[in-house]
Amino acid sequence: MDKKIINHFTDDEILQELTRRMKDGGKSYYQVEQMFHKIEQLNKKLIYAERHKSYFLSMLRNAFNNPLMGIISIIDELRDSPVNEANQKALTLLENEMFKLNFQISNLLSAAEIEMGMFEKNIVEFSFEKLIIQIDKELSFLKQGYFKKIELEMDEDIRLEQDRDKIATILRNIIANAFVFDEGVKPIIVKALLKGEQLEVTVINQGEYIIKDEMLYGAFSQADDNYDRVSQGLGIGLSVSKAFIDFLGGNIDYVSKNSKTLFRVSFKIKEFDEDDPFGNFDFNICDDAKSF
Repeated sequence: MDKKIINHFTDDEILQELTRRMKDGGKSYYQVEQMFHKIEQLNKKLIYAERHKSYFLSMLRNAFNNPLMGIISIIDELRDSPVNEANQKALTLLENEMFKLNFQISNLLSAAEIEMGMFEKNIVEFSFEKLIIQIDKELSFLKQGYFKKIELEMDEDIRLEQDRDKIATILRNIIANAFVFDEGVKPIIVKALLKGEQLEVTVINQGEYIIKDEMLYGAFSQADDNYDRVSQGLGIGLSVSKAFIDFLGGNIDYVSKNSKTLFRVSFKIKEFDEDDPFGNFDFNICDDAKSF
């Protein structure tokens, strides 16, 4: 049987060992405290940087949006004044180019916000019919020479309390996609149907897609490499729409068969803050806004 070896320490040795361990413990505590202090400082810097990124994107959006809307307003005023046919065509061309530029800038800024995870909700009350009328005008640059139009189908005008800007971006991109890839002469159909607390919007165009879902909703991907189609956009519209509809808690899907393509999106009629049932959003009534 093995004998146990017992080390006998003197009182002084025990006291020295305890003193040493207490000093080591103090050093460890100090090191942990310093580490947490550094993390706290880094976190403050990160919050500061994120605020400035959000502010920068907001300023950038206004820097582009305000002058473009100013030019479009001037074009509307010039159209009401006596001008010859040649000048009318020039004004239409200029307006279309402004809408095209704003369409692309809006998607680029939206993609930047998505990339940085800077989502905010700005809830307003608005008319769905007026929103579609506005989108139809904004997409005039896609209808040159094709005489295509949007045909809205719904029983009555629907009023929403939602993030108007994001809903507009979602539908603008889907309807723009329908215009670009439409192969018929019939109008682009937009159907709006109330289903309980949800609004289901269906966009139908002539022509089929042959593309995988991951490419359809992927950034910088195109459903067709035809030059005329690729030159119409940046290949990020549907990816932006998918990110926004996910953020709003809605759904998006599509079916392409029998020479038709159908996109369907659904989202809440009324959005509210789950943590504050009385609502804590910036709420306004907005029917005729020209925000993009």
